[in-house]
Amino acid sequence: MVLSIVLMVIAAGLLIAEAFVPDFGVMGITGIVLLVVAAVATVVYVPYGGFILAGELAFLGTGVVLLISRARRKQTGSHFILKETLDEVAPEYGDLQAYIGRYGVAKTSLRPFGVVEVAGVSFDVTSDGIYIAENSNVQVVKADGGRLVVKQAGEVAENIN
Repeated sequence: MVLSIVLMVIAAGLLIAEAFVPDFGVMGITGIVLLVVAAVATVVYVPYGGFILAGELAFLGTGVVLLISRARRKQTGSHFILKETLDEVAPEYGDLQAYIGRYGVAKTSLRPFGVVEVAGVSFDVTSDGIYIAENSNVQVVKADGGRLVVKQAGEVAENIN
């Protein structure tokens, strides 16, 4: 009986730690395995183990519900949730042809993929194979699939957007 309680406590600790430590699930999987081992040990080796297991699971379930409700109230982990929204949506594929020949500015460095703003709209783009630094002027040369292809442009400040 003591073994199953110790295993359940260790399993609960591992499952709680899994929520806060990025370790590719090793602690979570180990915690789940320990919970199963503790449950089997309780049922097999302890008199009235089924009743004890039911009580342990009810206690564990209540704890999980309380943790989840507290996390929702406190907004725990809110730094993982994107709060910004896109004001403008990129046009459908057919409309991308209209951007060919237009000029824009690289919002990220293009290695060769990145983000470019053309006519006030941000696009995921591909450069024509070369590195283009952030804030460089670019020109759209073609629409390939659902993505624009750009090349580095010279000083074209009067033609941007």
